[in-house]
Amino acid sequence: MISIYSIVLPRLETPYLDEWIEYHLNLGVDNIYLYNNGLFPIDNWQSHWKSNKKAQRKRKNIIKTIDPSLRKYIWEKKPSSDYHFDIPDEEIMHRFAELEQRWPQVTIVNWINGIDHTFWYPLSQQMGLKHFLKNFKTDWVLFIDPDEFVSLKTFTSLKQLIRANKEVNKFYFYPAFPGPRTLDSSMVERLNNAPRIINPS
Repeated sequence: MISIYSIVLPRLETPYLDEWIEYHLNLGVDNIYLYNNGLFPIDNWQSHWKSNKKAQRKRKNIIKTIDPSLRKYIWEKKPSSDYHFDIPDEEIMHRFAELEQRWPQVTIVNWINGIDHTFWYPLSQQMGLKHFLKNFKTDWVLFIDPDEFVSLKTFTSLKQLIRANKEVNKFYFYPAFPGPRTLDSSMVERLNNAPRIINPS
């Protein structure tokens, strides 16, 4: 059995999740566990991606251009992403919850700071994985974000990849960047033209 564990900011991810879910189910994933991070991002000021001071200043300058009433929704790591402010909070969460009804293989787990745990990002992500491994049974776990797609160039499914590498107990997938997500284009179509390298170890 292959499962996906993924932390999700519903406002940032929900409009794109159907394509992402369908794609990975077709790739042989059996179950997908979406850990609901809530409407508002949380960060530890020491997060590794904040170490680049120049990039950090650039992100902060982008955030300053956003309506102050909306800044609480912005993840400093991705200030330029589309947060779909035209959709109310209640509608975002309703659409997110509907994923479980549309996809029987999907399980949503609430993982909101201050309610379900007290960990700041990125520790919240690591502790969420620990919670997943403790509470759900699976043979293999794929730990990816909702904007990441696994591309297998020489195999038709993840199960085929595993069967062909029986001596391997973990796989590393290196990223390719087919461009930012938009609501009027398919990430899968662009992904098909982006090379991926698989490094089993």
